[in-house]
Amino acid sequence: MAHSALLRRLTLFFAAVLVACVSPHARAVDANTPAHVVVQVVDSAGVRRQSANAYLLEDPRVTSAVIANGNAGAWTDVNGLADLGSWPPGRYTVRVRLIGFRPETKRVTLKAGVTDTVRVILRYQMSLM
Repeated sequence: MAHSALLRRLTLFFAAVLVACVSPHARAVDANTPAHVVVQVVDSAGVRRQSANAYLLEDPRVTSAVIANGNAGAWTDVNGLADLGSWPPGRYTVRVRLIGFRPETKRVTLKAGVTDTVRVILRYQMSLM
């Protein structure tokens, strides 16, 4: 009797594993599936900063002229978030700039099919007059 109960439990377990593997909700992520990048910008006190410019240095559209004109990447919203969109998996460099703060750079590794939120902390820039 104990043998048949064990056999029944094993059968149910393997049936559940099989259903999970062939379920339409279970899908493998292809290595070439783009990753998504969101940047969260805060200052050294932890306050979310709006209107910061965030971009990837590896973005071929980002040139010195584009940066100077303020057209690189994306701008942070009222929650301090900037959506940089989808990118192939790999290593990237996030740069964030905001008037009154030092530009900050952070290296990230993006994984296929994953949305990565990169937190960047800005530090005030002291200026001499």
